[in-house]
Amino acid sequence: AVLERIEKYTKNIIFIYTDISKAFLLYGKRHYGSLYSFMEFQQLNIENDLEEQGYNPQEFDIVIASNVLHATRRLNKTLSNSKKLLKPGGWLLLNEVTVTQTFLTLTFGLLEGWWFYEDEQERLEGAPLLSSEMWESQLIRNGFEYAVGCCLAMPENSLIQQDVIVGQNVSSTDFRISGIGMAANDAHLEEVASPLMKGKQIEKRIIECLGDILQL
Repeated sequence: AVLERIEKYTKNIIFIYTDISKAFLLYGKRHYGSLYSFMEFQQLNIENDLEEQGYNPQEFDIVIASNVLHATRRLNKTLSNSKKLLKPGGWLLLNEVTVTQTFLTLTFGLLEGWWFYEDEQERLEGAPLLSSEMWESQLIRNGFEYAVGCCLAMPENSLIQQDVIVGQNVSSTDFRISGIGMAANDAHLEEVASPLMKGKQIEKRIIECLGDILQL
């Protein structure tokens, strides 16, 4: 859906399709490479050194991560590296399962990668997942200026409950992080988590950002 919606901006964008696995890169190239001329394909392990993998700091305007960042060992490292990829003011868009469900444990729980995480205190009990509020908190603690879950309304009987969490990188180099990455005081955390940042305001900010990026 994303590729179809941005295809009309072909002259203004480069979309780099990444995965930790060479097999999934080949899958992506085989299915999308001939359809979208603005796509490139490159391997990425978000937990490893970015420059050693061929990525430059502050290289991207937008990073989209769909159901992948939870499947890492330590969120601090994962989000720190995600932030390094973004230009000042850039956006991190997360699509993540935010509720622990028996179905997930009985299926994905059979895979070794489901249990990779080492920071159990940062996750929902018995799973590598985070709630929307936990993702918001993690993004702020790791240096993002704004973070908010879009609170997608999904039917209660949906097989998997997901949300889109939006984080914006700081737009000023004066922003400082210390210690374990606490990036804001309690007042700022309350402001960021405020419902005023939700819904139409999020949509408006993303559209404005995309307009600047695509030079519209």
